[in-house]
Amino acid sequence: MQGKTIVLFDVDQTMTPARQSIQQDMIDTLNAVHGKGITLGIVSGSDLVKVTEQVGQAVVDQCEYCFSENGLLALRKGKEFARQSFKDHLGEDNLKKLINFSLRYIADLDIPVKR
Repeated sequence: MQGKTIVLFDVDQTMTPARQSIQQDMIDTLNAVHGKGITLGIVSGSDLVKVTEQVGQAVVDQCEYCFSENGLLALRKGKEFARQSFKDHLGEDNLKKLINFSLRYIADLDIPVKR
């Protein structure tokens, strides 16, 4: 598919001001990019509900792809095509080990100021 271009946008501080709604100038930009035949996508660490609250259903629908929850949920044309879960992938026991290790590691970091 030579010549096929996809542009992926993060939500917070890219498509929207941090934790706020999308502004009209960004919607106009997305429309212009899409009008040139460029495929649009959204990527976010937030869940799909929060993404939709910030950018609106129309923008989510306009985008060919939406990867929310740090890519754990993937949509194409508004339809889920992939979903992953750390717990399902690692198993409950391994997930607990990972979380406990991470918390211990962070607690033992020697940083200049701890509050």
